[in-house]
Amino acid sequence: MTFVKKTFSFLFLSLLTISAYGQFLTPEELSAVNEIYFIRVETAFLDNDKDKLIYVETKEKDFMEKNKNKFSEQCNLILKNLFLIEKTMYMKEESHVLTRECKNQLNEQNEINEKWIKHNKGCVDKWMYCSSGDIKCRRFEYISIPRIMREGIVSKIYFNDALELDEKFVQGQHAVARWYYYAPHIMGGGHKKALNCYNAAVEYSVTDAEKYYSLIYRGQMYFALKEYDLCKADMNAAHELFPKEKYVAELLLRNEKGIGFYDYYKEEED
Repeated sequence: MTFVKKTFSFLFLSLLTISAYGQFLTPEELSAVNEIYFIRVETAFLDNDKDKLIYVETKEKDFMEKNKNKFSEQCNLILKNLFLIEKTMYMKEESHVLTRECKNQLNEQNEINEKWIKHNKGCVDKWMYCSSGDIKCRRFEYISIPRIMREGIVSKIYFNDALELDEKFVQGQHAVARWYYYAPHIMGGGHKKALNCYNAAVEYSVTDAEKYYSLIYRGQMYFALKEYDLCKADMNAAHELFPKEKYVAELLLRNEKGIGFYDYYKEEED
């Protein structure tokens, strides 16, 4: 699938430019972080979760070995966060519950992230805030309700900190949108708030990879809001960016059964 990388490679400089705000990574480190988006898109060309997990694990091993001792501690933590976030999508038991190995990895990484952020205030990159908050959210599937309430507040602070550094940070807009969707109204959650964040993400997306996921997430938010025509329009627009991808068709099949992207993951957590 090297054509995906060829398609995006010329966009690196543009992405580096818009990501400069709130940036504590070197250009080389930022390029490495953004490369993981290539891997995310490439998984959309595969047929099943098993193949996707093998693909991501292989990419992670090769990627980390190739870049060993090249990057700062913060950059390495961000890379580990992003690879783990992607793997949690596929490290599932037959009942869709996260595997014990996945839970252990999430707990360990969450603890490492917390300590690093606590001791490095003032030089925390927006990617570090965002990916660390996302790691926390991935743990909500199996931690207690009181801990979810506490961790949910911290994750929202992380996401806000990321957007304070750069309001046009697309991944930050995605993260806050997901938080708004799942958070109860009493904590400030709400679907319309989530939609506003996804609108911003679509507007601020520069690369086709960013646009692809922004359109999919917004499209599925429209589905949750019963705006089915708008949902279909966004999903079709995402597919047009990568005509050989298979993920959109998978989501639309769920939609035909009355299941949205966010409903699907809520069911997994229940």
